[in-house]
Amino acid sequence: MVHGHPIHLEHAITFAQRRRPNARPIFGAGLVGIELASEIRHYFPDIERISLFDPQHTVLPALPESAQKYATEWMERNNVELILGSDFNDESVKDAE
Repeated sequence: MVHGHPIHLEHAITFAQRRRPNARPIFGAGLVGIELASEIRHYFPDIERISLFDPQHTVLPALPESAQKYATEWMERNNVELILGSDFNDESVKDAE
């Protein structure tokens, strides 16, 4: 589960591959997902596309809005694509085609 949403790994991977076939997908925009995306960007700057997927409509939903804004702006400045507000189920996978 990500933020109370059931996540089926197979659906999430299929969704990511169809939406962004050349990206490195990361599922979950909480503390771990944000840290992982920023570490990958820092240590592997040659990776062209990093996509962060989350069913919530914001990153770091458990933190204050100022932290959410800072993280969102950092991701945008550092070419980490945010795909937020999508559940990873049969319908969203079909919509990604």
